[in-house]
Amino acid sequence: MPRHRFTNTRERIERAAIQLFAEKGVNATTVRDVARAVDISEGALYRHFDGKDELVWEVFERNYVQFAGRLESLAL
Repeated sequence: MPRHRFTNTRERIERAAIQLFAEKGVNATTVRDVARAVDISEGALYRHFDGKDELVWEVFERNYVQFAGRLESLAL
């Protein structure tokens, strides 16, 4: 069975959010901005995240953990 072209929507949302947060800042980036960047509706974004706060936290947590792991491996 072929994969639907949007099976990685959550990943695409997170990547777009990181890009927009870096360009505009977290406060200036809206859910609408992220949804447009991924070419989905705002409602579709809310199926993956409860809101902007959850999206910000998920992106921060995932990337912070990776960054901390890299620092730790370099320190050893």
